[in-house]
Amino acid sequence: GRDEGSSAQRGRAGCGKTERCRGEGLAEGAQRPPSASASCGMAGRCRRCLIYSCLLWTVHGIVPEPQNVRVYSVTFNSTLQWDPLIFHKENVTYTVQYKRHSGGFTDLCSRTAFTECSISSIPLHGNYTIRVRAESEKEQSNWKSITFTPINTVIGPPEVHVEPRPRALYVEVRGPSFQHSGKSWHIRDVYGNVVYSVQIWKQDSDEQMNIVNINYDSEKLSNLDPWTTYCIQVRAFLHESNKTGEWSKMSCIATTDNGISSMPLIVGLLSGLIVFFLCCWMLFFVYQQVKYIFHPSHSLPQHFKEVCSFAPCKIYSGRCRYLRYSKL
Repeated sequence: GRDEGSSAQRGRAGCGKTERCRGEGLAEGAQRPPSASASCGMAGRCRRCLIYSCLLWTVHGIVPEPQNVRVYSVTFNSTLQWDPLIFHKENVTYTVQYKRHSGGFTDLCSRTAFTECSISSIPLHGNYTIRVRAESEKEQSNWKSITFTPINTVIGPPEVHVEPRPRALYVEVRGPSFQHSGKSWHIRDVYGNVVYSVQIWKQDSDEQMNIVNINYDSEKLSNLDPWTTYCIQVRAFLHESNKTGEWSKMSCIATTDNGISSMPLIVGLLSGLIVFFLCCWMLFFVYQQVKYIFHPSHSLPQHFKEVCSFAPCKIYSGRCRYLRYSKL
């Protein structure tokens, strides 16, 4: 290495001399001294060797840093994700840390083999720096950092419960809610006032959807057609931050008339028909048994009847008792 360094120095010196000769006014087409040309060529080869050595060390020695680092966050359930490394060594792990402004970093995931890490435990308010690096044996990559603001999470869909009413539907909304620091939170606890947008339309109809805003967790949607199936979706809207949440799952249910739902009426009618046929079958079965007991289908044999026709007899329980019989 010392020889290569001296050669490089000599090469740079030679090149400097050549440039000075050019500046002093060498005639066009004049040849440079052989010693200067050789020194310049040796210096160029040394620089190329140094670059190739750095590239080889990068490929075979240094762990690459994680790429495509991003945060997926819905209703404060946040996860840091990144792409898996393409590295020639096995047993690659990752470490994730965070900090807020000044101060040191705190571990969120340490030497995990997964390409994601839950960051939901970070406090809800403030801006944070999150960084991730890769490790393989005793080598580590450079840190890859991003900025994370928990309050910018996507507001997920609420839970919706719909009940039929006479010419109306009763809508009850819950959430969105989430778990943090060991207790349950409602988005109202973080953002303040929440308004729910209710989207309602007739099923299998081309009529335009109607959107109704409600300020409470429950609302009765009146003036609907009886015996008609309506579909409903609900989402949260945050006035203070001008933020809109995701739509809930579609719920379809039929209205009623005079407090009777169409579905219970159909079920009741079918149940009544089944009970009616069962009663008819039972009555027929009882009738057959009674008829068999009091009017048996069996009769006396023919020769018993002939005997009883010639001699007076009394019949007890299907048997003929002879009182007098003189004729064989």
